[in-house]
Amino acid sequence: VFFALALTRGSASPRFGALLVVVMLAVASTVLLGPFAQQRLAQWGQDLTSRQAHWRDALEMRDSGLWTAAFGMGVGRFPETHFWRSREALHAASYRLESDAGKRYLRLGGGGGRLYIEQIVNGELTPSLVLKLRLRANQSAAPFELSLCEKWLLTSRNCVAATVRSADTAGAWASVEARLNAAALMQIGTSLPRPMKLSLYTPSNGTVIDIADIRLLTAQGRDLLSNGNFSGDLSGGLDHWFFSTDADPPWHIHSLPVAVLFDQGWFGVVAWASLFALALRRGARQAWHGDRQAAAALAALVAFLVVGLLNTLIDDPRFLFLLLLVAWLNCQARRPSAGSGAGAKPAGLAVGTA
Repeated sequence: VFFALALTRGSASPRFGALLVVVMLAVASTVLLGPFAQQRLAQWGQDLTSRQAHWRDALEMRDSGLWTAAFGMGVGRFPETHFWRSREALHAASYRLESDAGKRYLRLGGGGGRLYIEQIVNGELTPSLVLKLRLRANQSAAPFELSLCEKWLLTSRNCVAATVRSADTAGAWASVEARLNAAALMQIGTSLPRPMKLSLYTPSNGTVIDIADIRLLTAQGRDLLSNGNFSGDLSGGLDHWFFSTDADPPWHIHSLPVAVLFDQGWFGVVAWASLFALALRRGARQAWHGDRQAAAALAALVAFLVVGLLNTLIDDPRFLFLLLLVAWLNCQARRPSAGSGAGAKPAGLAVGTA
């Protein structure tokens, strides 16, 4: 609403501003009255209570001492600290790369919130796919689950799942394979291609499973996966692979202010607060004087900070860059001089004596 008012301030057509406000409220009400938003709003008290408990747990995990209070635990230290020190019931499952006789393999540790090590398949599916891999576990005949789904980030649809088992002897490597019937995935009618993602599940009940030489083969023998032997160098051997989880509290704090206090201490809180105060002041001043770009940048910054009250956000480098970019755009705002306007001459073309 503030963006709409600033956008139309001084406009010759105030009806346009009123219409824009009505449209914005109509769009917002459609979202708020939807079933998903109504369900979340109905449990807001429980959600807030759980987040507050998570914030207290995060701050209690910090080292004691003046140095930590001033400068924090360090950027990116929360997942590790939570794994070893948190008193919450749910901890993260683990994954890491190991090496055996010069060959890398992926080790998945269970017992925590389930992780999915994933990759978007490269190429067109065929009705019949064969997944081949080498498997080793610390238990005999341990089950290992995987799936091929329509998936972009978190939500999966139309999955084809399979379960394979490790060798009957604990600690021994075994070559296993699973056949995936992808015909149903190929019959989905859509005008746009949908990403298909292979997900490897971390095991449960404290099982540790090692995976090596994984391939997803079409009927013609073409491999739809990249870096199945985990030998890439760009991301430490996990090129083309990444993880997601449905249990995210062990990975971030769910609050931008609390996360900054944990990572960077009170020095970081004061530094970030000073930056935001400067950006909001300059952006609001310029927007109020009719700068439409400043109004857009201000609205974006306010929206980011409001969402950040209940989400960390900047633990993803892309969102951190977005926040810094939006803050920088607001800081560039300058109040127009009294002589600026449609008929004012550019300063560089002024004539006469200084």
